[in-house]
Amino acid sequence: MSETEKSVADGKSSETATKAASTVFDFKHAAFTLKTCVFRLDPQTSVPVMIVSLDSLNASIPVSKLKQSFGIDEGSHDEKLVQLLAKALKYVKEIRPGDSIPSEVLDGKASWLVDPKYLAVSRAKVTMQLIAWMQGRAYDPHASEAALAMADDPDTKKRVQEAFGAIAEKLGYSHDRRSEVVDLVEGLCRELSYIEALRDQLSGAERRLLATVKSLQGVYGREASVMDSLMRIQSILAKPIKDFGAVLEEVDAGLVEILPTLKLYPQRVQFIREKRDRLRERYLLWEEVLEMWNNVPLEQCAEASYAIQETYRFAASRFPQGQKWALSFR
Repeated sequence: MSETEKSVADGKSSETATKAASTVFDFKHAAFTLKTCVFRLDPQTSVPVMIVSLDSLNASIPVSKLKQSFGIDEGSHDEKLVQLLAKALKYVKEIRPGDSIPSEVLDGKASWLVDPKYLAVSRAKVTMQLIAWMQGRAYDPHASEAALAMADDPDTKKRVQEAFGAIAEKLGYSHDRRSEVVDLVEGLCRELSYIEALRDQLSGAERRLLATVKSLQGVYGREASVMDSLMRIQSILAKPIKDFGAVLEEVDAGLVEILPTLKLYPQRVQFIREKRDRLRERYLLWEEVLEMWNNVPLEQCAEASYAIQETYRFAASRFPQGQKWALSFR
């Protein structure tokens, strides 16, 4: 790892480092040792809560009330971990005592894995950026298919090697430090692979959902109440889907020129991670709804009716019309 990459990995604030003295949620208070204890976002309000099952009852306590409810001392080990819960629940659906603290909270790295195909896509795109820079022409961030097709071409690989040397000179590196440019580019590709995964998984799924909703309008044409729900779903979800695309456009526009990106590598990686985390939070918010629609038949049936009802409830509660949409609900 290059010194520049290390500065990114170690660049979290001293406040976070202090709060995250542990790498796991190893609470000490007896209230957190119950086997049924779990921390989640309340499905109705998105407020972080602690849930404990006692016999047939579920007790729910807002995380913000835990210090007062259990007499947790200010500045104690447990108090520091409680402060991390709300932030950690942006990256995972639930937390149980003993679980690892998400690496996003600790050092900014992603705590989830991506399919290798997305790393291949990001490498191909960065390869095309390098060649475009060498040739003095504009790079098209949307030409992913063309980039994949050209990335393995021997002539392309030769040009990339030439670009590494030229960029090393522009960055002021000596000839024997050319490998550091290679490390920077590979690090950039790894960071961007998460963006590519979210671009594919979430954008495609959301658009398929809207297409299915539109198709069901033809199926339920004579059911006034169902048609009303379908039309409202389509109307409510149009803006958040558009705004999701705007975040991706912001990432593409911010990284379109390879030399400035590598010159400001720590800042650019921080930029990518911030967008990655916003999109990942969005994905976790939508995941259950999107999965529910995977096998919904395009016909009048119980599965379709249930999916319509639950999606309308989800859309109306998360994206109220007349209010500006935001990714975070915490």
